[in-house]
Amino acid sequence: MIIYKDMSYYEKALEYTLTNNISFFDNLSYIVMKNNDIEQIASFDNDFHIFEDIEIIK
Repeated sequence: MIIYKDMSYYEKALEYTLTNNISFFDNLSYIVMKNNDIEQIASFDNDFHIFEDIEIIK
């Protein structure tokens, strides 16, 4: 498990959670992915569909 000390990730995830109604951790995953140029995720979680710039691999 990776724990980020940069509070901006958590603050942005909270901001997204309050606007897009998906879980804090899904939003945090998205932010970490974007900050590390990751464009694909292997997931059965349908919430990631709201992020148009992420490809879901099932």
